[in-house]
Formats: sequence, structure tokens, C-alpha cells
Amino acid sequence: MTVISIHQQPQELPFINAVSTRFNLRVSREEETLLAIYERYWLMTRVLGPLEGAEKRYVKRLARKHNSFLHQRL
Repeated sequence: MTVISIHQQPQELPFINAVSTRFNLRVSREEETLLAIYERYWLMTRVLGPLEGAEKRYVKRLARKHNSFLHQRL
């Protein structure tokens, strides 16, 4: 079982920053909230570009932990 703590979050989350700016969202940095945003705005990766690097690894771990459909898409 993988344990993800808030301290393992990457400093930069470019996708979250882009989505929150584009849609004027106020985003908390809690795991469940971030995963919900990634799931809701997943199709925006076609517009904003794919997840990369630390952000991609972080989302993959979150998706696996919470049994999200994103785990299979990354």
C-alpha cells in the first residue's frame, strides 16, 4: 500500500495552475480535492498539454490510492 502525504506533493502543479487560472478556481492542496480537479478537467489535457514529470507521477500515485480512472490513463 502506497501512502502519499501532503509533503510528497510537487512544488509546481502546472496543470492545476493552468486550470485554476483559466476557470477562475480557488483550489485547496488536499489530495481528494486535487484528484477531483484532475478527474473533472482531464479532457483539458488535450488543450493544455499532457501531464509531465513530477506532476504526472504524483497524479498517478493519487489515482492508484483512490481507485481513480486516471490510473489507467497515465
